[in-house]
This record gives sequence, structure tokens and C-alpha cells, in this order.
Amino acid sequence: MPERTPEDIQFEKSLQLLMNVQFEGMDPAEAQFMWSEAAKIEAEYKDARTKADDKALDDATRKQFKETADAIAKALPGITKGAFSAAEAFKKGDNLAGAAAIMDICASVVPIFASFAGPVGAGVGAVVGAIFSCVGQILAFFGPKQPSLGEQIQKMLETIEAEKELANLSGIHSAINIYTEELDKTREEIRAILALPLNTEADADKFRTDVKALEIGVIDQQGQLNAAAFENWKVGGWLKLTENQEKERWPEVLGAWCQEYIHLMTANTRLNCLANPKEIARLEALTSESNTASPLSKGTRKLVHTAVVEGLKPILKFLTNKFKPWNNEALRLAKETSPAAQERGLYVLMAPWASYGNVLYVASGRKNGIGWDYKKNTGWLKGFSINVPRAQLGSLTPVYEMIACEDRPTSIARYRVHSTKGDPYDGVRLMEEGHQYDNIGGGTRQFANCVDAWALPDFEDPKRTRIYTAHSTGYNYVNIHVANADNTVKRINWEPHTAAGLLHIRALVRDIRMSLPDDPDAAAMRSGLHEIIYGGYRSSRNIWVALDNSWVDVPSPWDGYNGIAVDAYCLWVFGSKGLACAPHTSVIRCKNRELPSPRWITYTTGWHDGFDVNALSPCADGTLVVCSTQQDRNTWTPNCKVNLKEQRIDLTPWERRGGWGPEIQKMPVPCWSMLQSLKTNLLKD
Repeated sequence: MPERTPEDIQFEKSLQLLMNVQFEGMDPAEAQFMWSEAAKIEAEYKDARTKADDKALDDATRKQFKETADAIAKALPGITKGAFSAAEAFKKGDNLAGAAAIMDICASVVPIFASFAGPVGAGVGAVVGAIFSCVGQILAFFGPKQPSLGEQIQKMLETIEAEKELANLSGIHSAINIYTEELDKTREEIRAILALPLNTEADADKFRTDVKALEIGVIDQQGQLNAAAFENWKVGGWLKLTENQEKERWPEVLGAWCQEYIHLMTANTRLNCLANPKEIARLEALTSESNTASPLSKGTRKLVHTAVVEGLKPILKFLTNKFKPWNNEALRLAKETSPAAQERGLYVLMAPWASYGNVLYVASGRKNGIGWDYKKNTGWLKGFSINVPRAQLGSLTPVYEMIACEDRPTSIARYRVHSTKGDPYDGVRLMEEGHQYDNIGGGTRQFANCVDAWALPDFEDPKRTRIYTAHSTGYNYVNIHVANADNTVKRINWEPHTAAGLLHIRALVRDIRMSLPDDPDAAAMRSGLHEIIYGGYRSSRNIWVALDNSWVDVPSPWDGYNGIAVDAYCLWVFGSKGLACAPHTSVIRCKNRELPSPRWITYTTGWHDGFDVNALSPCADGTLVVCSTQQDRNTWTPNCKVNLKEQRIDLTPWERRGGWGPEIQKMPVPCWSMLQSLKTNLLKD
């Protein structure tokens, strides 16, 4: 062995450190294999160093041994550092940092390939093979684990279980349909009874017979409905079990249950129309003992009166009151499942991949933590926006649309996104920098310098998508394009300019008179849909606002901020000072010079140094998703309620979610609006 060089010393230290990395959970046999490969690397490396100085070998072979040994000596510190970083990151639950460390391991191995430029002897092949085997073992340990047979069986059973609950709800749906039809028949039967003449003994006999038949029919009808209700409450019990709330298809079952109970409530609106109370009162008076003007005998009148008071009226009262305890139980179930529904939903994150650019990660929410999954089928990202196409509204498993602002080249791409798994697919590039696109009404415009994009279903044509883009190089402006189902696009010939440094764009279309409680500015808004566009700046305290073909900057609550976000009721801003929101109503009044500033509500309680909000997404389910630039770089989710009356943002304790990036968006479980609608209607009942 030649004299030890600094590279040899570094190699030995790095190899020793690598063998001391704590790969928690690694199979003992796999760990033993990795250590034996590491020992083989050391032996073969020393052999390669010796042969690099062996004068008995020709110059080309010695050179090959030297270059390979040098490459391994340089690569091993990076491999060791990456292994340490990956082990620590995954231990803390930071999957993104772990993935970046794995990328560092792979990057460290790349230079070794250069050692194969010429003929390779057996010794060189052995040392290279050993190091690749060792690295492969590390990557296999950190890589996605294939589910065990037991896990596969468990998932299959969970799927069968969910399908069983959905099948039960399908049966309940059929039962409610039959019940609805029977209610319509009952209404017609009651109307026919109330219209019967009561002039003869035969009329009285028919009246009493029809009331009795109605009573028997209602008893039979309710028996069938009770059987369906029993199955409905069994499904409700399944939904309330905590262990079921973690299962993949739990939101789908919850949505189907909500659909069916709303279906039942809709059917029960017919109960109030079964009979006119005035008609019942008229019939009671007509058959009363005191009505001596009746052509019926006193005894017959009494029999008919008894049929009204003890037959028809109790039936109507029973049907009207029957569902009050059911509705109370349904409300309890809706309230109990809401927290679990808030935990669920689809999280989509744009995060840096080493130093190369931003890529896409997705996760399905779980109470016991979420695992970010890297999606490889998008381009490098500048920003993204996910929306629910109009045609998918009401679906329990909708397909979302993602509009991505991509880099290298700058372009706007469209993807479909699976609402549960988050897999983007059917990607197509809609616009690309340097290309000309038609204007609506004639002419063309070049697409250039796009820094961010946002998208919504078009409010004029629900089959189209409205894409808002921010452009910032040389001069700053906003564009709107409409994308058709066939992926053709046209530009709206409107190009408002902004101040320098435009970086973010957000938009919403909404009747903002439908505001939060206690909003002092709601009454000043005109009714109807408003298209509001917001622009965030890189280095300014202002926020750009456009509405009704006019635009102006309004002040944010701070001297500077990191970004903006929107929900149905508020504009949000976030940065090193925390987070803040202002109702859209007050922002518009400020834009119109009716207020000096939007009515900002800031959140600072418990804020601490170093927690700089890097990204924020307010979700329709009442949660906030926040990426911090705190030292550990993490994603957090509190529940959020904006209290306008007391000018306060109320947040529950922050839950750590792992992952980090410059942009994030959370989509609620598809049934969330249905669940909220059910609760609202039950509270009114």
C-alpha cells in the first residue's frame, strides 16, 4: 500500500461514519449485508490504490485504477452525508428533506461512472460493484416499501368493507325513492278523502273505509322505511368509529351517507303538504255532534268524526313528528364526523428538489400524519392552482383540474388530478413563452414572462377554464385566457398593468354580499357576481386589486410580505409578521376610496421569532395550511375561524404535517359542502 494521502484518510473516516449510521428499522440481515459490502469497499479501495502504483502494470491500467479510486474517495463523503441527513430527516417525519438527501446520495455516485471511460480490470469492477451495492441497499431502505402480504390483505378488506357500506347506502337510496313515491300517493289519497261527500250512509262508510286503508298503508310504508333507516344508522355508526375514519374510502362513505339523508329530508318536505289544516278543521266541524244540519244520522256522524279525530289527524301528526329524533341523531353524527372530515382532504405542495427547481408533492390527510408523495409527471414549477370543474360538483370522487405555471420553458400546463390519491395525469401544455395566441375579438398576443397563474371554472361558460396569469419582466401586467375542453385557448383582450415586482396572482368570482356574520361593509356591496383579481408584489407593502375594469393598489398591514391567498370571504396576506385577513367587502371599499385601508385582522398571539410564513392556503373546510420558514421547515394545520365582531382570528393548536415549500393548496374532502349543508338544514329543522 502506498503512503496514505489526505484522500485516503478522508475515505477511511467517511466509510467508518457510514457504517455507524443508525438505519432504524432495517432488517438485521440487510444491515449485515450492507456492512459486509462496506468492508469489501475498503479492501477493494486499498487494492485499487496499490495497483495504481504497481509498476508491473501498464500506464493505462494504473491510470484507470487511480481514477476509479480517486472518484470513490471523493464520492464517499457525499454518500455518507446524504445517508446521515436522510436518516435524521425521515426520523423527524420530514419526507421532503429526506428525499433531497437521497438525491445528494445519487448525485455523489454520478462521478464514479467516469471511471469506466476505458478498459476496466477485475479489481476496479469489484470496488465499483461493492459501492453501488452498498448505495443500492441504502436507497432500497429509504425508498418506498412494498406492502407486505398482510398489508395488502388488510387494504383489500378495507375496500370490501367500504364497498359494503356504499352498497347499503345504495339500497337505502332505493328505499327512500319508494318512500317518496308512497308519500305522493298518500297525499293524493288524503286529498281524495277530504273531497268525499258526506251526504249518505254509503258516503260515510266509504270515508271510514278509506281512512282505515290509509292508516294500514302508512303503517306498511313506515315499516319499510324503518328497515332502511336501521341500515342507515348502522352506516352512521361505522362512520363514527375512529379506526374507520383513517381508511381510504371513509370520505366517500360519509358523502354518500350525507347524500341519502339530504334525499330523505327532501322527501319529507312533502309532509307539510299532505293536508290543509283548514280542511281538517272543516271536516271536524262538519261531523261534530253539534252539527244538526248534517244529513247524516247522529250515530253515523259520530263514527265519521271518530275516523277523523282518531284516524286521519293522528296519521298526519305522526308523519310530521316522526323524523324529529332522526334529525337530532343525524345532526349529532354530522357534528361528530366533521373534525375527521377536516383532517382529510388532498394536500398539494410545490417544493424544491435539491437545487434544480420546484416539483410537486401530494398527500392525503390523516389524523395520524400524512406522507408526502413526489409526483414525477409535471415540469419544473413556478406555481399551480387546483379547481373543481363545474361538471364534477356533487361527485364523491371528483376529478380536479390543475393549472400549472411551469419553468424551462415558461408555460401554462393543464392536468387532471385524482381527488383522493392526487395523481396528476393527462398533462398538456396550453401556452408557451414566445408563442402567439388569439385574442377574443381578433388579433394575437405573445405569451411571455409569466411568473404565476391561477385558475377558476369560467363563470360565463362552465365548460371552459378561466386562467389568470401574472407577468413581470420589463413591465408588469395581468392577462386572462379561457381554455376550452379541447385545450385551445383564447386571450381576453384586456391587459391591466401593475407596479413593479408582481409575483403572485389570485382570483375569485362570487356574490360577496354573502359575507361573514357581522360584516359592516356587506350592505355597501351590490348584489350579483363579482370577479375580483388580486396581485401580490415581491418588494412592496401594497396589494393590487382589480374589479369592474378598474384597478388600484391597496395597503397590506405590513411594510412587506411573502404572499397572498383568497377564500370565499377574505383576502389573506402572510410573511415574517404572521398572517392577516380582510373581508373582500372592505378591500373593495378601500379600492373605491371609501375606506383608507382594508379592515385587516392580524394573527400575532403566540408568534415567535424565526416563524416566517412562507406559504398559506385557507381551505373551505375551515382549516389553514401553513408552510413556515422556521428552522425545521415544516407544514402546519390549525382550524381557523374569523371573528369580525371581535376583530380576531381564532386558531386551534397547530398540528405538524411535515414537508415544506413555497406554495401549498388544500382541497377539502369532496363531501364537505354537502356535510355543511346537511348540518345547516338540520339546525333549521
